[in-house]
Amino acid sequence: YLEIAKDHLAESGVFVQWINSTFIDAPLLRSLAATLLDQFSYVRLYQPTPTTLLFLASEESLETERLFGEDADQVLGENRAHYSILGVNSAEDLLVSLNVTTEGLKEFAANAPLMTDDHNRMAMHRPFSGASLTYEELFALLSPYDPLLRKGSFFLRPDSEFDLAYVGERLISSGFAERAAALAESAPGTSLSHVIDGIGFRYAGLSDASTQALRLAVRVDSENQQAKYALVWPFLGQLVEGVAPQEMVDRVDQLSDSALSVVRGWGLAHERNWSGLAAMDRILSEVKPTDFWFQEATKLRADRRIQGGVSADLSAEALGMLDQAIIVNSLTDLLVIRAAAAIRLKDPNMFVETASVIAGQIEESLDRQSEGALVITDRHLVTTQRRIAGFLGQLSSGFVSSVPSRAGEVRQRFLELQARLNSDVQ
Repeated sequence: YLEIAKDHLAESGVFVQWINSTFIDAPLLRSLAATLLDQFSYVRLYQPTPTTLLFLASEESLETERLFGEDADQVLGENRAHYSILGVNSAEDLLVSLNVTTEGLKEFAANAPLMTDDHNRMAMHRPFSGASLTYEELFALLSPYDPLLRKGSFFLRPDSEFDLAYVGERLISSGFAERAAALAESAPGTSLSHVIDGIGFRYAGLSDASTQALRLAVRVDSENQQAKYALVWPFLGQLVEGVAPQEMVDRVDQLSDSALSVVRGWGLAHERNWSGLAAMDRILSEVKPTDFWFQEATKLRADRRIQGGVSADLSAEALGMLDQAIIVNSLTDLLVIRAAAAIRLKDPNMFVETASVIAGQIEESLDRQSEGALVITDRHLVTTQRRIAGFLGQLSSGFVSSVPSRAGEVRQRFLELQARLNSDVQ
């Protein structure tokens, strides 16, 4: 089969094999890798989600992987809109999904039996073995070959320009906590290690532990702007209200101009000073996708266009910005603004479906809190209650009358969330 598929490929064509780890065990995975390597010169394994595996096989190196070399800016510059739709706004975004290179797969699959049409181990072996690999088992199996974790890796060289703090944050937000922890452990005592620890603690709702880890990151490397901003970020609301701890007020002055623009922009948005925020649009637009403050910069730019704009064109422009950021990290704050854009654009379908995603995120947070895996602060709880009330209002309005069935389903989810929150508070 692979020989026939290969014959049908163009000279620079790519054969893609999808497999979910719940369908296989370790021997099958090794055989699948060995079979692809038997036919193709280049085979690498990507892992876009914890249990989703993509083998990319070709006779030439992938055009996309030019992002890992000196041509990264040129590749993105020529095709930025295309890659953005796929969630790739930087070389680091691709690196997050790259799990094993060709060299690593050759080691991993060494001496594994090949799969053939007359002895297809995928068809014959799995039904009797009950094969299945959890994400944790998959990580243990593949981590020795992971280019992000292997000593001497191209990505870990001292002169590497890859922003590994951003990579760590992306791994955590995408469900690869073990891989992020291993990345932190590969550089013990470094600023990078402390930053990844701090982000991990934050995702678990452990704010004090997160702050302490990020303080250590700044202490180890006083020039680490990612660490400095991450330390200040939880206090943005208190900073604009004038009630932040003095330590955080002082730390704001240590931020780069780019990060500082977000803090100042947050204050202008709080005051609803849209003209002042418009004057800052240029510097906000220059924030790099790998900067920890990119999501907030996007939020400010989009919010100004929706809340302070008067035309549908501005709202459509804001929607494009939001979707570029959301596909990488679907933060609830960004989704809430997306819902506002849907109202401005008079698109009830977009509003209802965006609301549904937000409901799912709230449900997941409450489930994690019940399991003891997340601590929800009182401040966040109040914000969540206010948002639920707002969505219930819109989902009960004439705005969604063209999609009554779906709006009713989503409204019911918000009603159940409201009751659940009220019960927890009591």
